[in-house]
Amino acid sequence: MRTRQANDTTLTYVEGWHVIAEANRIFGYDAWDRRTLSTECVWSSSLRQRHAAAYIARVQIVVRAGDIVITREGCGSGNAKVSSPGEAHELALKGAETVPLSGRSPPSEG
Repeated sequence: MRTRQANDTTLTYVEGWHVIAEANRIFGYDAWDRRTLSTECVWSSSLRQRHAAAYIARVQIVVRAGDIVITREGCGSGNAKVSSPGEAHELALKGAETVPLSGRSPPSEG
């Protein structure tokens, strides 16, 4: 479990890489999939050599167990402020895509 501060609140979550490693361990590498269904840059800005971006993403998780297929979808947002515009977009997008995996966003039912 990790924590981070956001707007005077401590958020607790599981890191995306750890969730992926655990899914591979539990289900097997070829018995589950994560698909990014959509992404959108909702904001970007530059000021005095600092670049910022914010993204939203919708992600689908599919787990296969024999003839049973379970599908869940979740959405997340990510933002970054760094010295490179490319890195700002990359980090914000990565954050948005991993939020549904990491427990910072509840998955949908269905």
